[in-house]
Amino acid sequence: MSVMRVITSGFFFGQTCQNVLHFNNPDGLTTPADIATDIKNNWLVQISAMSSGNIVWNNISVRRVDGGTEAPYNLAVSIAGAQSGSAQQLTFLAYVIRIRTAVVGRRGRGRIYVPGPNLNLTNLGVWASSTITGWQTPLNNLAARYLAGGTSSIRLGVASHTDPSDWKAATQLLLASIPGIQRRRNIGVGV
Repeated sequence: MSVMRVITSGFFFGQTCQNVLHFNNPDGLTTPADIATDIKNNWLVQISAMSSGNIVWNNISVRRVDGGTEAPYNLAVSIAGAQSGSAQQLTFLAYVIRIRTAVVGRRGRGRIYVPGPNLNLTNLGVWASSTITGWQTPLNNLAARYLAGGTSSIRLGVASHTDPSDWKAATQLLLASIPGIQRRRNIGVGV
């Protein structure tokens, strides 16, 4: 088993947005290059389907974080969001995808902030029901690929910053009903 840190980076109105993901490479045979290609062809396709066209994902970085000798790998990409964009979009507003594990408490949860939602997707401070419904298919597709029994050779989970080998398998992906706020000053936090 090896724990791989995957960082997806993108530009949104000139600002860098990053997501830090942790995957288990159970047999250790999937190379960092193969993982980056998998993330490009599957993860980012699903995420970008619900993001604004103003965000363009431009890099995928893969690195083993629990020891090992694999060299880090970077893959340059250019994947734009598929939803309509607006010059009035708030760069700090984000979808929050919650990662659940079988472990109760703070150490058993993770989250991903997906930039690029439009303001017209909210209603009274929460996501409109059409937005939550729209996210269900991408989240189901990601779960079918990266959770237990999925079609990918890697598994999504939650890892500790201090001890990445304390990796916990994700059991569920959920969209938070309340929009999230990205902390723009903290690029590289968790990396």
